[in-house]
Formats: sequence, C-alpha cells, structure tokens
Amino acid sequence: ITNIDLMFDLIKKIALHARITNIDSRNIIFGNQRLRCIGNNIIALVNRKLSILRIVILRIAIILRIDILRIGILRIGILKIGILRIGILRIGILRIGILRM
Repeated sequence: ITNIDLMFDLIKKIALHARITNIDSRNIIFGNQRLRCIGNNIIALVNRKLSILRIVILRIAIILRIDILRIGILRIGILKIGILRIGILRIGILRIGILRM
C-alpha cells in the first residue's frame, strides 16, 4: 500500500463523513449534483500531485458550505510525509490535522 493509495482511501472516507453519496474514479456525486472537477482532481491525486489533495478537500468544504477557518468544524492540511491524519470527534464532526508541506 503506497501513500497515494492511502490518501485516496482517506478521500473516500472524507466523502463518506461529508455525506457525499458516491465516489468513483470519475466524479463525486453529492446529493443530486455531480461534481466532475473534484473527480478529475482525484485522478490527478493518483498521479502523485499532492497539492491537488488540498484543492479537492477545500472544494468539498466549499460545496458543503463549511467554514474551513472555524476551529473544530473542518481543519485541513497535508502532513510533510504526504499522509493526512484524520480524527473524528465524538459528535461526528470531521477533523483533519493541520500541517504545511
């Protein structure tokens, strides 16, 4: 299992906790809306462009109308080793550790 595979799996988990109904290699379906641009970024992520990962999560947050600057709601960043560290609060809010590349 490579770091890329691990990050792709984390993207799926993020999508799941963000109540995105489906995710595949081409697009993410959020409710009835199909988000093609995010799908393309996920494909780029598999192609080892780590910066795309942040863009993907930020776009998910924007679409979900989440204030990413608010502490405890959705905190985003990429670890220096290229792996996201994710912790789920007891109340079910997704938290992602913040570290800069």
